[in-house]
Amino acid sequence: MEAASVAGEEVSVAELVAATGLSVDIALPLLDQAVQAHLLTLPVDAPGTARFVHALVRDGVYDNIGPSDRRRMHRALAEVVAAAETGRRERIAAVASHLARGATTPADHLRAATSSRQAGREALAELAYAEAAGQFRTALHSMAMAGGAAATERAEMLLDLAFAEYRSGAFGGALEHCRLAAKVAEVEKRWDLLARAALLVDGVAVEGGGVLVALCRLAFTLVPEEQLSLRAQLQARLAYAAVEDGDLASAQRMSVDSLALAERTDDPAALIAGLRARHQALAGPEYARERLQLGTRAIELAGRGEPLAALWGRLWRIGAAFELGDLVGIDGGHRAHAPDDSWAVDTDKWSVGAGFQRCGLSRDHLASEFS
Repeated sequence: MEAASVAGEEVSVAELVAATGLSVDIALPLLDQAVQAHLLTLPVDAPGTARFVHALVRDGVYDNIGPSDRRRMHRALAEVVAAAETGRRERIAAVASHLARGATTPADHLRAATSSRQAGREALAELAYAEAAGQFRTALHSMAMAGGAAATERAEMLLDLAFAEYRSGAFGGALEHCRLAAKVAEVEKRWDLLARAALLVDGVAVEGGGVLVALCRLAFTLVPEEQLSLRAQLQARLAYAAVEDGDLASAQRMSVDSLALAERTDDPAALIAGLRARHQALAGPEYARERLQLGTRAIELAGRGEPLAALWGRLWRIGAAFELGDLVGIDGGHRAHAPDDSWAVDTDKWSVGAGFQRCGLSRDHLASEFS
């Protein structure tokens, strides 16, 4: 029962037998006794597993295990689960959890940190951002318990966490961890990590966002001249900030510089950043035709690893078409490329989808005014 509670609410019988070190002849009768006592069930929908009848039963058993025995069982289960043939992501996450809960020595904590980082990356690959953030937090804690990571490694771990938080919608946490990573990067003279921290949080309004502008300014002064893509993206962010401050003259100048740098690199990420900066800087109907051209260029980037660029480009073209009174352009851009409901999962995609919806409603209203 104790080993089963350490494994979780549901456990593989084979893993349970292996973790306890008991022979099958001894372990199975004990399992039968737990079933007869209505503590465990053997679910027909999951052959070969045992399941606690209620989470409170499992918690009660788990809480009564001594700390040393509990950690020992977690370490034993980590070894058993690591050798199991379960799904890769689930197995890696389970191993990471057992190692973190079972660690006692600095070496144990270091192994747990490594395992949790791996589990976090696996979760990122599956777009499970909240789960990834939890794994990266555990990794940072385990690394601290192991005696602390090297400064640059800690900065990288903080940025991993910030990225997962940003993608899961925890923007405040992402901003704070970018700030902490940037402090380390500045001391260690790691301009690459500083630029990553400055650029990570994008496209959302967050309290304390002025920190990012300051980081972009600092990073722009430290990133080498030959790093054209990073410099283009940093310059683009500074142009965005100038637009927000109402300094359109500076925004236009910086957006021109950003796009020029991006065009020298031909890097899609830099190009879309430069195009976005230029689009934001060109407010007013007198720039509508240029914004149409920017939209076309953005759409062309979709096939180069920037799928959202096509959507931004469509929105830009629709907005410019409104200002030019081009109902055909509005109608074609909206109806041919409106995203479906699944887009609401991602913040950027949600804002684009909402933009398409607003464009459709506005187009219908505009058409009715002149019908």
